[in-house]
Amino acid sequence: LENWPHGRAQIILPTDSPVVIGKVEADGKVSITLGEALAQRISASREADDGSGIRLVRSTVERAFYCRSDDVTSENGDLQLERATTRGGFYVGNLEEEELHGQIRLASSQAFGNSFFQLGKKDFVTGHYIEFYFAEADASVHGTCKTPTYTLDGKDVFDIIHEYTIDLKKGWNLVRVEVAETYTDQEGNVRPLKMVMKTVREVPVDTQFLFTAN
Repeated sequence: LENWPHGRAQIILPTDSPVVIGKVEADGKVSITLGEALAQRISASREADDGSGIRLVRSTVERAFYCRSDDVTSENGDLQLERATTRGGFYVGNLEEEELHGQIRLASSQAFGNSFFQLGKKDFVTGHYIEFYFAEADASVHGTCKTPTYTLDGKDVFDIIHEYTIDLKKGWNLVRVEVAETYTDQEGNVRPLKMVMKTVREVPVDTQFLFTAN
């Protein structure tokens, strides 16, 4: 993490009883440990959830990589997935001092992070981030989904594209979520045109940790 402002800190899983899964050193070096026990902890925490606080979202393979199209095929699509992140982000802070600094994410650039995670409040730029999924068994999603979309004046139709090359293995998996192409709508806003989701075995070299203050 470049220009890390908080000294030594903990990476925290926001379950009912928060658990430390990594750390950030004073020089910004990040380390995170993921294992099967962590996935079990996330699952158990969800079952005990009382509806308060931060929730870690669970979904099936087909819901996580959703598309109703004959051009997309899935295997073991009803398999439940666990996720250690919220929109790709890990929470970072200090448990003893009950202090939350914000979130860190693996993403291609600060410009991409500033655009993608503002939920449409800023123009999108191309780039990617890394999501973390735990699977109890192998599963896959392959194909290209084209969703016909009307222009704002309702006169023309174009395709929003989602491309999937998902090959999940038992254990923790890294998924690269990319805004590959953008378009400008009739109000001048820049939006994603093509999204590409692909499992990767290593963190791509053009990826960095980004910090977003709480």
